Amino acid sequence: MNLSGHTVLITGGGSGIGLALARSFIEAKSHVIICGRDIAKLKEAARVIEGMEVVRCDIRNADDVAAMHAQAGHRVSILVNNAGIAHSIDLNEPSSLESQIDDIDTNLIGTLRMINTFLPTLAALPDPAVVNVTSALAFVPDAARPAYSAAKAAMHSFTLSLRHQLRDQGVKVFELIPPLTETAMAEGITGIPMLSPQRVATALMESIRNDRFEIAPGLSGITKFMSRLAPDFTFKQLNKGS
Repeated sequence: MNLSGHTVLITGGGSGIGLALARSFIEAKSHVIICGRDIAKLKEAARVIEGMEVVRCDIRNADDVAAMHAQAGHRVSILVNNAGIAHSIDLNEPSSLESQIDDIDTNLIGTLRMINTFLPTLAALPDPAVVNVTSALAFVPDAARPAYSAAKAAMHSFTLSLRHQLRDQGVKVFELIPPLTETAMAEGITGIPMLSPQRVATALMESIRNDRFEIAPGLSGITKFMSRLAPDFTFKQLNKGS
């Protein structure tokens, strides 16, 4: 797939993997729109990486998504669903329900809303694609982040179905499955090898160019394999000490 000449919309594009992806798409000669909840963060990102367009949008909010589509939907040929949030949750606490809902709304419902809204216009443009960013935790959950893990597992399943249903319509569907990555979400985690956001972005770009639809860099591929070979052992190892 040729990556030049597209308009690429990246949710959660103001930092971390999203910002690294924005830089990579710009280097590939595409126009990039980044969106997120924090307009100050988006503007700072656009100051660091010239040429990006910024749109404040909370993907949990249907009106925000509709307004962004009205502004840019006719141009976007690659949609990158990267926005995510992960709460550490104690399921023994009834008050944790709000955090559980926030994780599901952002990582699952918001992403489905983006796909449902942008797919009809995206599919009408040349060489369209959807990129869903999931997680190695889609295969082996982090018990301390149960709602995030469950949402990413659901997105992995949904991505398989979306790719199958769009297989004859010209829309390519990619899944980026990052391992633990050096982002704000990983702050405080020690003892586990991490990839840089740019390493993750580079893996995605290489795979898109070669039409490899599932991208599991670093420990993600090993995690997926072990989740099938020895699921109980892998779960216990991941959650050792928690």
